[in-house]
Amino acid sequence: MNPTTAFFRYVPVTVYGKGATISTFAFLDEGSSMTLVDEDLAQQLGAQGEREPLCIKWTGDTTRTEPSSMRIDLEIGPATSDKRFSLKAARTVSKLSLPQQTFKMEEGSWEHLQQLPIQEYEDARPKILIGLDNIRLAVPLKTREGSPGDPVAVKCRLGWSVYGKASGVLTQEEIEQAERVLWRQAQEEFFREEVEVLREKGEARNITVSKNSPIYGLLPYADEFGVLRMRGRIGAAPELPYSAKFPVVLPRDSRITYLLVDLFHRRFRHANNETVVNELRQFYQIPKLRRWIREYLPVIAKQTKWFEPVRELVVGDLVLIVDGGVRNQWRRGVVERIIPGTDGRVRQAWVRTSTGTLRRPVAKLALLE
Repeated sequence: MNPTTAFFRYVPVTVYGKGATISTFAFLDEGSSMTLVDEDLAQQLGAQGEREPLCIKWTGDTTRTEPSSMRIDLEIGPATSDKRFSLKAARTVSKLSLPQQTFKMEEGSWEHLQQLPIQEYEDARPKILIGLDNIRLAVPLKTREGSPGDPVAVKCRLGWSVYGKASGVLTQEEIEQAERVLWRQAQEEFFREEVEVLREKGEARNITVSKNSPIYGLLPYADEFGVLRMRGRIGAAPELPYSAKFPVVLPRDSRITYLLVDLFHRRFRHANNETVVNELRQFYQIPKLRRWIREYLPVIAKQTKWFEPVRELVVGDLVLIVDGGVRNQWRRGVVERIIPGTDGRVRQAWVRTSTGTLRRPVAKLALLE
């Protein structure tokens, strides 16, 4: 996953042919000596021209031959106006195959672009590559720059385009890939045998895991990315998204589960346990989630961030002993002795209560301030 997104110089355009007008995108490429047009677009426009074999060559002495290429003339203009310009001696290719690109203005970012008439787009794949032989169309008329690392906006005869690197901006696809990596890591750590069986068989319905498995009752299967998901009757509901019909199966004690519970707890402003459970189960299936949250949430309730250092318990601290049941019935006590682990951090403590002295792990002790 690359934390830097590079924007190519894509611009929305309108292309005019014989009786046809088509909206598409053009790639303004000063590294190309010629202008290329996707063959499908040329056919839709009814463009005709002399056929002349074409050999395209780029870095690493890589070549590509287009034996049926035509040399055509078109008219092209901005997507936002009726202006037209000549596009001379463009060459058709069977598949232009330029990469898809999405550009969306994030609120509060790229202030230098906020007031410009820049069109947002999603999964745009240009059908035209404008090279140096038609460079007049790509000459910058206005330029708007931001801070170092921000993309640059340029206005040419075909309209505004944004290109360059935008550091720190992740695409939705990159975020989803990262999520899948975390899910798979947690599943491989806690459900190793189940993962091996289910990934081998994919989404086959007649494959199940051992009856002794904690996820046996969830009817798990491995999706196309190797992520274990739950299969149930809700999967037949056509109006629900895939993630809701087939929730991701996560182990209760994995790090990612702790972070997700913490996230949902904060997202819903420290709502009651049932709210957190219901919201989590729209996306994830975690064995014995309700009981685990009942025991876990009090531990994180006073932490402002998961990774912020938390003061360790010391002798004399007043604590609440998390022993299940109703919270207002949990016992209070005073730490009498602490027990460090091999890493030197406090892992357990002896706590004196009104009924005796108890030994508890620090995860079961909530510090009262």
